[in-house]
Amino acid sequence: MKNVATEINAKLLGFITLIMIVSWSLIFMYSIHIVLPPNPLKLPFENNLGLNAWFPQGWGFFTRDPRSVNDYVYNLDNDRSAVAWPNNSVRNLFGISRYGRAQGIELGLIESKIPESAWKTYNGNIEKYFKNTQVKLTVDNPTPHATISGKIGIVRKHPIPWSWSKQSKYINMPYKIVVVNVNVPKNR
Repeated sequence: MKNVATEINAKLLGFITLIMIVSWSLIFMYSIHIVLPPNPLKLPFENNLGLNAWFPQGWGFFTRDPRSVNDYVYNLDNDRSAVAWPNNSVRNLFGISRYGRAQGIELGLIESKIPESAWKTYNGNIEKYFKNTQVKLTVDNPTPHATISGKIGIVRKHPIPWSWSKQSKYINMPYKIVVVNVNVPKNR
């Protein structure tokens, strides 16, 4: 009698597990299908489920546009990177530490104070540009716990398109560059 009850419980547990796997697989499949561009595939009850209400942003919430401009920030006083990027590095505990992300916000606040006319379009050697350019602009770092200060070089560069990656010669993408002195006000 005990074996029969154990066998029934095992079958019931297996059946419930199977139902859960199928249910979550369907939810996953439908949630991906609603963000795809229009195509000839139509899933049953696709319009009746209201998945856009459940997943209003689709998967775009988790991702960044791969073609967006990348910022590179150099501390010209010590010839090192002025920021702890990328965020998924060991230095940032593989994304657990918020230090690198906070620096992204800090850089955004600094960049908002740099006029568009200060940015120069350039495609030469970055190090030579930094060595030969004098600081003409000083901006205040408004963040309460500032980590970026001093003579800073900022480069805004588009990533090299994936379709160009197999070219044998060096690809030099044009970029915008600026050298500023970032001041941290002492009256905080």
